[in-house]
Amino acid sequence: MSRKNIAFLSIHSCPVANPDEQNVGGMNVYVRNIALFLGKLGIKVDIYTRVHDDKDPIIVSVSENVRVIHLRLGSPDVNKKELINYITDYLDEIKKFIEFQEVRYSLIHSHYWLSGIVGNKLAKYLNIPHFVTFHTFAQIKNRYLTDNDDAPSRLSNEMELIASADKIICSSESEKKELKFFSKGFDKKFQCIGGGVDIEKFSAMNQIESKETLQIKNNLVILFVGRIEPFKGIDLLIESISNVEKIRSGEAKLFIAGRWTDRQYLDSIKAKIKGLNLSNAVNFLGPIKHNQIPLYYNAADLTVIPSFHESCGLVALESMACGTPVIAAQTGGLVENILDGVTGYLISSRSSKLYAEKIDVLLSQNSLRLKMGLNGVERVKNMSWSLVSKKMLALYKESRLL
Repeated sequence: MSRKNIAFLSIHSCPVANPDEQNVGGMNVYVRNIALFLGKLGIKVDIYTRVHDDKDPIIVSVSENVRVIHLRLGSPDVNKKELINYITDYLDEIKKFIEFQEVRYSLIHSHYWLSGIVGNKLAKYLNIPHFVTFHTFAQIKNRYLTDNDDAPSRLSNEMELIASADKIICSSESEKKELKFFSKGFDKKFQCIGGGVDIEKFSAMNQIESKETLQIKNNLVILFVGRIEPFKGIDLLIESISNVEKIRSGEAKLFIAGRWTDRQYLDSIKAKIKGLNLSNAVNFLGPIKHNQIPLYYNAADLTVIPSFHESCGLVALESMACGTPVIAAQTGGLVENILDGVTGYLISSRSSKLYAEKIDVLLSQNSLRLKMGLNGVERVKNMSWSLVSKKMLALYKESRLL
């Protein structure tokens, strides 16, 4: 095989997994699309991940140049924080596959800290460079949430990866700045390449037809897309809509699209909904199939992202590509992707009152929603995965790796 081969490591989460499976989220979208569009540029990409279904074949051809390699270790139901115990086994399995397939890689690009540990060891074994994209970072998460289920060794491992990796790829200038703050002395390692959107898949469609296809009868739709977990701030969104006039009047409804990862948190959200008399105003859609997500964005009047932090915020880009304005927390990559007052609104504090005010504004002003929606479509034209992948390839070449 050509030396223009790259190994992507996405150990804990498979980029071709079904949306209802655990750990499926924005990182899956990122890894899959970067690989696919690098493939279109003539680069062969192998994505190593753990098996997520006992029926999965070892090798899945995603495109002419992109393969997913399933590592059959442990049960598909193993909790993410326990995967640290399989690091050596994953490394050994990848080595065996490489030797059996007689494949040679130019570099390894690891996604998430667990993959980074494997990638660091593999890069030394193969004597090739190692790039890391964290997607989320422990010290940033801990700033907002003290109660999380991360493995105790995550923080120290992430710091070790910064020291050992050849490049750290950040999804936003905000993330780059924060990582530099936490790891002084490694400034030259950090590069920023933002996330993207598939502008062929996510595009503006007729809203009425989208609602009819999805059998949504509500006049006004507020949409949330993401995992149901504390870090995404759904509790704040529920508090916010309790003060929205058109929710109270029955003219609007909140649709929550995503899989729950924390049963206790889900139960607390449902209890809050009941306590605020919002049972008829909230619809849990569960995980949405990839081909239906654009329909929901197009059926929605606005998308809300009340997360504590987002390194990139792919949901914002997807929503804007569909012509739907976004109301989001003023944090992380969301600040760079959303133009406040132009493609939506950025909320500077975790105030349900502020969210409610902006939701009220957009729900009550059709012309403003339309204008912001059109601005959003224009905004993301230069944020396609095709352009993002070209930037990534340029960085690989700049580093004299391909």
